[in-house]
Amino acid sequence: MRSNPPQRVIDPASLERPANEAWFVTERASQRARFRQCIHMVCRVRSSYRRALDIGCARGYFTRKIGEFCDQALGLDVSPAAIENAAQTCQNLPNIQFMCSRFPTPALEAGSFDLICALDVLYYFEGDQVEAFLAEIKRLLTRDGIFLLSVNVYGASRSKGEEIRRKVAQFFRILEWDIIYRELYYRIELPLIQMLEDIHYLRLWRPFRVSYPGPPIVSQFLNNRYLGGELRIIDRFLLPAMESIAHFILRSKFLFRAIERMNRVFLPTHGRNQLILIAAHP
Repeated sequence: MRSNPPQRVIDPASLERPANEAWFVTERASQRARFRQCIHMVCRVRSSYRRALDIGCARGYFTRKIGEFCDQALGLDVSPAAIENAAQTCQNLPNIQFMCSRFPTPALEAGSFDLICALDVLYYFEGDQVEAFLAEIKRLLTRDGIFLLSVNVYGASRSKGEEIRRKVAQFFRILEWDIIYRELYYRIELPLIQMLEDIHYLRLWRPFRVSYPGPPIVSQFLNNRYLGGELRIIDRFLLPAMESIAHFILRSKFLFRAIERMNRVFLPTHGRNQLILIAAHP
């Protein structure tokens, strides 16, 4: 009689989100549209820059893009794991470097960057921290430098976007701003991302017996022999089909543009939208 190999127990909360997967970072149509618009606005001011700073660079995908038209680019992030991944992403690009540090940091000299980018980092600062954040960027920026800000605005997005622009205008002269309307598309995108994450976790759990702190029926389902045993019916047929459909939808530039235009016409003032602006010294 064949004995089953011993199973280890893993806590699902200890598993890292698949934020370095291509479908999560670089292949989604919404992400590509945001990167494309940011770079278009920056390069419309100048075609090249001497030294750039990417605050909250994460895994360095946007840092890599700005490195294409900057003599030097520095990515800054508080996460050691993110910096390690970013260094691998840009390992063949000698003009790009990375630093693991919080922002602000005394390691950066005043007036040392003529392009500073801050994508999805402003909401980590609250109250007076926002003013301190903007003041530090102004200190680091050269007199002819450009500041790029990209941030999600929620709820009453029009009024909140105006509030952010007023705060930026206290320190800088706003040259241009735009909004990517994402609320309707987000209602499609988020469930697909959640599904792909769940598939990612299911595959990680295959060698394990799942310790799930929820209803017993869920643990029984996750540990079912058809999911984790020899048959692996879901692995062979259902999960690949679900992944293919989700990837196709998330990558579809046509679908994103169509829904974003509908959002722009029918729901322009509420929900989750993306504010992008560029500014300079007053």
